[in-house]
Amino acid sequence: MLGKYVTTRTQKVLIFLIFAGGLDPNLADLAVFGVLRPIRHLQSGRDMVEHTRIGNWFSEMDRAVGQSSRVREHS
Repeated sequence: MLGKYVTTRTQKVLIFLIFAGGLDPNLADLAVFGVLRPIRHLQSGRDMVEHTRIGNWFSEMDRAVGQSSRVREHS
């Protein structure tokens, strides 16, 4: 864990930097979010959000990215 290896002063700064890109998501944030978003409704996805520290980040990314723009085929 990153928090385990940083100084107290750095930890205080990290609290305010929600995304890897700082105040706004960058490509690293988008890449990880792109992998995790599809599993959000599975048990493992719910466990991830509820039982780890990624929940706040995931919620902020969901808000920043918005709804999926996936095109659905008509049957």
